Amino acid sequence: MVAQREGIVTPEAVLLRFETAGIPSRALAKALDVVISLFAVSALMTAVTLLAGGDGLSDTVLAALGIIASTLVVVVYPAVAEARWGTTIGKAACGLRVVTVEGGPVRGRHALIRATLQLIDIVIVPIGVIAVLSSLFSPLDQRLGDRVAGTLVLRSRAAADRATALAFPPLPGYEAYVASLDVSRVTAEQYEVLRSFLTRVGELQPEARFHLADLLAKPLAVAMAHVVPPHLHPELFCACVA
Repeated sequence: MVAQREGIVTPEAVLLRFETAGIPSRALAKALDVVISLFAVSALMTAVTLLAGGDGLSDTVLAALGIIASTLVVVVYPAVAEARWGTTIGKAACGLRVVTVEGGPVRGRHALIRATLQLIDIVIVPIGVIAVLSSLFSPLDQRLGDRVAGTLVLRSRAAADRATALAFPPLPGYEAYVASLDVSRVTAEQYEVLRSFLTRVGELQPEARFHLADLLAKPLAVAMAHVVPPHLHPELFCACVA
């Protein structure tokens, strides 16, 4: 299964496009993460054994270390990495990034839900079947953890390679407001979705335009730590950010 150009579908059946990651690239990223995690855990257990004086560890201690190691590999490492950087080492190597369905950066709760549900998606027998089936029947290639957490895995490299230059000059009368905005924390994924919306906004009915603009404006304001003026329409705010 290859990656698909998918995105947010508006009530008017207009698709705001971005490229989701398919099963092969996600499986490769997960394999890389598992290898890296197991290597780190093996090094840690070797260090613990040496510190114990080389006499070996009891079965109880080994079992406890095994549980701790499994938790680190399956839950803690991906949750922390995705919450902090939006990706893991394996995903970064494959050019993948995790975002919310609105195109915003994932938070701690998103990452923790995704990581915890890997126990169902990937770990339990039959290994990986639930994740594969969930992705196959999802138009956005979402495994169960993505559906519950409200996240997507995007191919950030491919999207960046195909991007074309497009300018959004300040709207008349809003030049000072645009100059005051700090957009340094707006991610490339958020901008891609925003750009897609603004270039296709003419295809939407007024109600759908407002609904989608509001959907995109809220996570943008949160990312920027910005309070949108009460009188400013969400679509105007999106245009000012762009």
